[in-house]
Amino acid sequence: MALKEPGTDQVFPRTIHHAWNFKKIVAQCGAKEVHVLAPGTAQSRMEYRNPNCFMGGELRPPEFSIMVTDANRVGAFVSAAREI
Repeated sequence: MALKEPGTDQVFPRTIHHAWNFKKIVAQCGAKEVHVLAPGTAQSRMEYRNPNCFMGGELRPPEFSIMVTDANRVGAFVSAAREI
């Protein structure tokens, strides 16, 4: 889905999550700028880890990992953009 900026000819697609559909979305809406999501995880750099102490929530998300930007996924978006 794309949104048109009121009073302009600019089209802003919603955040694109996958490189495989990047070209199709950009081609269909004619966007010149896009926002992409390229998440990954990495091990936390915390030094002290108590595996018996949970930080909350019933679902228990990973305690010792953090969200990062995945360079490989960003590269896939860049490659797709160069093919347009």
